[in-house]
Amino acid sequence: MESKYNLVRTILLCGDGDTEKAFRYEIYRCDDGYGDNWYIIPAKKADIELGEGSFCIWVNLSPKSFSGSNDIESVISECKVHYREFN
Repeated sequence: MESKYNLVRTILLCGDGDTEKAFRYEIYRCDDGYGDNWYIIPAKKADIELGEGSFCIWVNLSPKSFSGSNDIESVISECKVHYREFN
């Protein structure tokens, strides 16, 4: 069976408004009729140096998935817990 995930929200979490140290969380949801599934892809900003100059990229970290009927606020709370663990 094929599952289709839809992007629900993208959030940036950063301390003291410093977006250079922000984490980005893409929150996807699949409602396949059997129960809600959430899929979260966290990413961290990184600067890379190439011959032409420096560039800012987002590096994906290990994704996390949830099952059950969590609401979006519960999922965002989990993102905040993840952010605090890495900062």
